[in-house]
Amino acid sequence: ASLFMDDCELAGTEGWGLVVYDEGTQVTLNDTVIRDNVTIGMSAAGYGASIENGSSLLAERCTIESNTLVGLLCSGEGTEVALVDTIVRDTQIDPTGGYAYGLGVCEGATLTASDCQLSGHRLAVSTWGGGKATLEHCLMAENKGLGVYCTESGSEVELLDSVIRDNEPIDVDGGQFQVGDYGHGIVVALDGSLSTSSCTISNNAAQGLAVSDGGGTINLYDTTIQDTRAHPIHGGWGYAIQAVDGTTLRADGCTLSANTQGGLAAVGPSTSVTLEDTTILDTRAGAEG
Repeated sequence: ASLFMDDCELAGTEGWGLVVYDEGTQVTLNDTVIRDNVTIGMSAAGYGASIENGSSLLAERCTIESNTLVGLLCSGEGTEVALVDTIVRDTQIDPTGGYAYGLGVCEGATLTASDCQLSGHRLAVSTWGGGKATLEHCLMAENKGLGVYCTESGSEVELLDSVIRDNEPIDVDGGQFQVGDYGHGIVVALDGSLSTSSCTISNNAAQGLAVSDGGGTINLYDTTIQDTRAHPIHGGWGYAIQAVDGTTLRADGCTLSANTQGGLAAVGPSTSVTLEDTTILDTRAGAEG
């Protein structure tokens, strides 16, 4: 089955704005808006779009905004989503106060995004369960939580010529989150994988890049992490990069500049860090001096 939509609007549904399901199903959206979809009672519906089970979506010049829980979910082996020149913004928390993803990629699905903007979410981009996301010429800014989250073995995020900036801690309690959590540019956990090339990670809170909960594999090339601020509530950290035990990190041609308290913090005997042609400079003192 195939569906083509041009200059359409999917809005105000009690449930999903768009569901694409099963192998061979293809949907193309041009200049289309998906907005203001809400949950039914305490259920998990309210997504802008859910692309599942081997289906595919191509969206160009679209806007996905003010949906509930997830702006767009891409899930299942063989599922493919391509976003071009698309805005995803202002995903709302569900009735329990839980997640508010802009883009969620999981269970072996693949997503590519180019020239896209993601703002106003708790987690702008999240991959887990073997999901893979590639973002090129994209902006992830002014989220209340995280710019990018990659967790679990087999999950991957590749960032090319992209900017992650001005993210703040969570400002509303709910679900597993509390006021003051996160604010980082990127978090990688549980053996997830991140690669960046020609990216800028700037003016985030507490940590520009945090590798936590079992570590991960990080490859940074020609990437700048700068102006990371101390946490606005407890005043701690402000590191460009913090890597916990189990992390393998390689940085080539990178700059860590004007961060707070530390340019790079590597913790634990099984953490491995390799720096080549990389500069750490102008680190600022934190509140503790």
